[in-house]
Amino acid sequence: MAAVVRTDADRTVVIATLEALESLLKFLKGVPFIMEHNPLESLSVSLQDVLELKAQCQGVSEGNEPGEEGDMAEYDSVLVECAGCVMGPLASVAGGEVFLPFLRSLLPQLLRRLSPSSTVADKSFAIGTLAEIVDGMGVASRLLLELYPVFMQMLQCDDDEVCSNAVYGLGQLASKAIPEIQYHYPDILSALFSISQTRLSPRLVDNICAALCRMIMAQQDAIPLHHVVPVLIQNLPLKEDMEETDTVYECLLQLLENCHPAVMACLVPLLQVLSVELSPMSALNPDLQSKLIMSLRKFSLQCPQQLQDACSQLSEEQLSILRTVVQ
Repeated sequence: MAAVVRTDADRTVVIATLEALESLLKFLKGVPFIMEHNPLESLSVSLQDVLELKAQCQGVSEGNEPGEEGDMAEYDSVLVECAGCVMGPLASVAGGEVFLPFLRSLLPQLLRRLSPSSTVADKSFAIGTLAEIVDGMGVASRLLLELYPVFMQMLQCDDDEVCSNAVYGLGQLASKAIPEIQYHYPDILSALFSISQTRLSPRLVDNICAALCRMIMAQQDAIPLHHVVPVLIQNLPLKEDMEETDTVYECLLQLLENCHPAVMACLVPLLQVLSVELSPMSALNPDLQSKLIMSLRKFSLQCPQQLQDACSQLSEEQLSILRTVVQ
């Protein structure tokens, strides 16, 4: 596959190969599998060629018809995006320590696309790819000094998609580089809260909620939960980025099951949110709904009086939904 990406002259073949490679790597995620050095090096070289527009299929052939060069440029854009989509799953399969040396060779091409003169599309691609790589690597502490300021800088981008990708990357970085990044938690929290007050993009707000939850689960004691939890709950249910729903509720359910004071202080609005998520009209996936129900049942046994007091402040409809699932 790596050879096809590097040497095949047909752009559509290379795009199809990259898409197949992405699917294969995602399938291998979590499967015991040893990524040997030579195949990994070959793949990294091929991906770097695509990022540098040096793959065989990215050369401009002589004799193109008018308008064809524009079509080729569009194909090149798709090629680069497909190459980026491979990197996160590749990091996940190879493992962080193994993938790190190869990331060093790929990093300059990604960072180059984050310059002030870069297009919004390039910035979104690059920061999103870096975020997925951090997610895939598992252990990202050795990249902290290089990637932390990159993500923080991209929070200032006026484009919501770029900013949202940067928020996602910060959340992933914070969850995987605990000792190194804990020092920066106050700055991250300040930046995220500032954005939440000035930007109205639903997807961006969803990603801020998920980033906060990752930080809580990574280092709960470093988070002012009495300030953070109310903000989380008032922005639920998530509006657009539903893939982050699992992360958000995993965090809140942990706090609920431990009867954490920050959640107990927001129990009424949390129950209101859960009544929406557990209603017949909810789009929440059944597995997550089951987790919510189990946590509510556990909480009803641990703190029956607090639950009863909070339920007394719910509407009849909300109360009916929760009674149905808890009993």
